[in-house]
Amino acid sequence: MRLCFIGSGIERETARLDGIEVAAVARAMTEYFDTLVFGGSNVGIMEAFARAFAACGGRIVSIVPRWLEEEGLVFGGCNPTWCKSLAERKHLMFDGIDAVLCYPGGLGTWDELFDLLARRAVDPDAACPPIYLYNWEKYYAPLLLQIDTALELGLIHPDRVTKIRPFESVEGLTNLLRAEHVHVGG
Repeated sequence: MRLCFIGSGIERETARLDGIEVAAVARAMTEYFDTLVFGGSNVGIMEAFARAFAACGGRIVSIVPRWLEEEGLVFGGCNPTWCKSLAERKHLMFDGIDAVLCYPGGLGTWDELFDLLARRAVDPDAACPPIYLYNWEKYYAPLLLQIDTALELGLIHPDRVTKIRPFESVEGLTNLLRAEHVHVGG
């Protein structure tokens, strides 16, 4: 089972992420997914999660645009799959995945999240796996409220956002996973 991780690479030294769960979420995810696909950065939450997933025995696949190599920002824990653009990166990251884990992030994370959701909105037959949205310290609360408002106004069809699974704790994530997936090897 393949899990795609999207989340911040941290763009500012002053980013405040004290208390965000990485190791415990990685342990929970490796109970259900044996492979992690991610954007290949060696900084921030991206690197931390990939290392934690690998430490739990998971296989890592990194999809890396060449410009990350030029900046010296390529994750070193696996052999990268190179791509030419961010659009190609998303295509390769999302191909054949069984779920998405979305951590707090900035523009790149939002782009990846909305790309998944927009594909489903434009093409109802497009595959959209469950999206486990880590609502750490209510980070995604405004987005979830905006989605609810758009649903109430009829601007989004309910079927387009049914795959979003917000959680605020490792226990909450574990309950969601237990309800939807079978343990790896089980």
